[in-house]
Amino acid sequence: MHQIVRPTAPAAPTTVTVTTLPVDSDGVTAASAAVLSSPLLRYGRLWLGNAYGSDQFDLVIPFEVQYWNGSTFVKNTFDNGCTTIASSNIASGNKQGGLGAYTGPITGGSTSSGAGSITLTKPASAAAGSVDLVVNLGSSGSPSNCAGLSGGTSAALSYLSGKWCGANYDRDPTARATFGIYGSSLKKGPIYIRESY
Repeated sequence: MHQIVRPTAPAAPTTVTVTTLPVDSDGVTAASAAVLSSPLLRYGRLWLGNAYGSDQFDLVIPFEVQYWNGSTFVKNTFDNGCTTIASSNIASGNKQGGLGAYTGPITGGSTSSGAGSITLTKPASAAAGSVDLVVNLGSSGSPSNCAGLSGGTSAALSYLSGKWCGANYDRDPTARATFGIYGSSLKKGPIYIRESY
């Protein structure tokens, strides 16, 4: 079995050609080498967006599967349902304000043209505050992230990374969800805001 190791730094999309000529213990081999070409390989990451809104409604956290195109990360529109984030892959922590006892539920999602969303159920009783989320992408163990959050079962998506955190893109992605930013009495948030001078 051949395995391509993810590079530590972002790399532009590329194909890899593998040539193999197996030889057994008594020297017998094939007449010619087998040549295998890979599909286009992309250096990927999972991006999570922060979100805020009324504590009267569920909150949607957007996510994207992205790849490095040689100069920047762009959405991978070829990903249609290939990447799925289950509820169990998401852990929460660093609960602030009135969300100290917030437990969700948090609902995962899958991609459509490279984009998807995670839904946080509104607090059981109206409360303003924030909660940080992390998606455990690794193959095992606790997530590795800049915010120091822990928990969540592995999504087994180690070919994706999350945030850059001082070295390489080798950390699980995090996001902050803030409820009640418009105040508990407002249902949908402001319809129109204007500054007067």
